Order: sequence, then structure tokens, then C-alpha cells
Amino acid sequence: MQNKQTIIFDFDGTLVDSTAMILASWRHTLDALRLDEPEDLAYCVIGPALRDSWRKLFGMNEDEVEVAVEIYRKYMAKNYGLIEPYDGICELLAELKAQGRTLLIATARSQFTCELILEKAGLAQYFSAVSGDVPEGGQADKALNIGRVLEMVAVSDIASCVMIGDMDTDVDGAKSYGMDCIGVLYGYGGREKLAGASVLVESVAALRGLLRGT
Repeated sequence: MQNKQTIIFDFDGTLVDSTAMILASWRHTLDALRLDEPEDLAYCVIGPALRDSWRKLFGMNEDEVEVAVEIYRKYMAKNYGLIEPYDGICELLAELKAQGRTLLIATARSQFTCELILEKAGLAQYFSAVSGDVPEGGQADKALNIGRVLEMVAVSDIASCVMIGDMDTDVDGAKSYGMDCIGVLYGYGGREKLAGASVLVESVAALRGLLRGT
């Protein structure tokens, strides 16, 4: 993987640990809408696109989904301090950037929110482009976001690219382009959801070693 010039990262569970913020935002929204909390909330909602989760778990129509998303995001906007980069991520990104590699993000999270968190966490400087869920486009699908972010930087050599993520959506999105995928086990998905990845790593340190070729 040391020869991969373009590196596409997932966001939540790959670059940052947002578990506390996601669960707090969900619980606030469920309380506001007077809905019961699903069993094993973390498993149900961490990873999938936000709108898809509301549709799947509660059978909401599109208007109801947008109400839930608005409540969720207003709460989340006041609680960004709950999100922290994983240990070693800042150093990894700085090293990759210094090597001249192109760093991108493809995420199911709101693009605006992702970019805001990157700024607050001091990570924005490392990335050439971000593709996420946008109000006018509904770009929550990981494969669509991978394609979109590659178009942003005019990358066409898929063999030079690798996707790094923690969920099956990252693996499937990469496969749809014939792209290698590194599955990170320190995130939310676990071995079962990452079974189709090209290679698995247990930690940020192991990821750094893989990308270095050491």
C-alpha cells in the first residue's frame, strides 16, 4: 500500500471517534420526537447514513426524516467538542501529506459538518477534497461519494487509489470501483463488516506501517 498515491478516508470511526456525540444526538432527537430507543442503539446507528437510519428504524416518510435530521443536527452543532481524532491520526496525515500523497474524504456524514469538524480538529489542512451528504444532492451513498471526490481532484487512475474505512459500506464502495480497501478494526464495524477488505489493521500505528511499507 506504500505505492498508493491517492488515499480516500472515511471519517467517523476512521479519522475521528464520534461515538459519544452520535449517541447523545440520537438520544436527544428520540426524546424530542417521543420515540423509544432501539435496542443496541450504537450498532443500529453508527456507520449507516443518517437519513437511511431514520427510514429503516422508524419507517419515516421524507418529511418526517427531515424533521428528525434537523433536530439531530442542531443538537450536534452544539456538541462538536465530544469528537476527537484517534491517537496518531494527526501524525499519520502530516506524514502522508509531506510525502506528496493526495488525501481525500468520502463520508456519509453531512459535508458541511465534516468540514467544520476538520477545521476545529486542525485536520482540514491535510485534505484536498471532501465529499459527503449535501442538501441538494443526497450524496450519502459511499460509492457516489467516492466517485464524486475523485472527480473533484480529477483522479482517474484507480490502481493508484485506496479506500480506508471501518464499515462494510466502505468496502462495498471501494469494490464498486475495483479499488483496494484497508479495513480499520479500531473503528465501529469489526471483522464481520470488514470481511471483504483487501487487508485489515488493528490500530492507527499499524495503518501507518502499512502505508509506509514497513
